[in-house]
Amino acid sequence: LTYVAFGDSITYGEVASTGNQMEKPYPILVAESLQLKGVRNYGTRNATVKVPVAASTRPNILGQVAEASAKADIVSVMIGINDFGAGYELGTVEDTDPSVSVYGAYNYLAKELNKKYPDAFIFFMTPLKPFSWDETNSAGYTLVDMANAIKTVCETNDIAVLDLYATSGFSPEVDLGCSDGLHPSQRFFEEYMAPQIVDFIKENYGK
Repeated sequence: LTYVAFGDSITYGEVASTGNQMEKPYPILVAESLQLKGVRNYGTRNATVKVPVAASTRPNILGQVAEASAKADIVSVMIGINDFGAGYELGTVEDTDPSVSVYGAYNYLAKELNKKYPDAFIFFMTPLKPFSWDETNSAGYTLVDMANAIKTVCETNDIAVLDLYATSGFSPEVDLGCSDGLHPSQRFFEEYMAPQIVDFIKENYGK
């Protein structure tokens, strides 16, 4: 089996203290644990799910999807924390335009992935809860609202979802190696996050 991972700096595996890529981001750990034939990590630092209307230096996940091969057995998406931090409008579940709102972008992304990977096991993951960010962003919604939006979009588009916001255990007490409260350490990936993703794939692949 082959695995394709889309996302932002957390999927990329950014080391908070240096900005460099860690040796084994979670997609690599997942592929090793499941003994997959191949893995491709398209995670990009600062990436968003919503396409900004104005010119932006932020990359967008749709660019990752366009670049990726259409051959994959397992496809994961973990993105949204940069949209939350930028205060992009959440929108409503009816939105389908990726430039209008976060909801619109998730809906559009889900449909694009289902078209590109009709035979793959596709799943989304909700963002982790940062240690010190404000509970409500400048657009007036919380990360719980975003997590709920992701779950709603996944249900609508028949996509599995792993709610890491609720289950990951990411906290200052658990991840002592995280220096910025946002990017998990290599140890957290190895001992907490990757095993949860592996178990989720084992439980849901093929259903």
